[in-house]
Amino acid sequence: MTFAKGKSGNPKGRVKGSINKAARLKAQLVDAVEFASKQAGYKSVAKYLGSICAADPIAFIRIAASMLPKELALAADETLAAAFASIAKKEK
Repeated sequence: MTFAKGKSGNPKGRVKGSINKAARLKAQLVDAVEFASKQAGYKSVAKYLGSICAADPIAFIRIAASMLPKELALAADETLAAAFASIAKKEK
């Protein structure tokens, strides 16, 4: 099936309120980490991730990197911690 140049296969676009694949995957990853931490007997996800970091720092970095935005713009006077805090507020 081919479309005329400049015409979309879905002219109305994505349905309002639908979740894109990246957001859905991120939510599934967070759910999986929470489930794994409970199965491993940890009371908090932070302690579980800390144990992963101690045991295999490279695996921890891969997990953390997959949850971070691909691009982050900072104002000249903004700290990295403040930027991540603002991202966390937006996602809630």
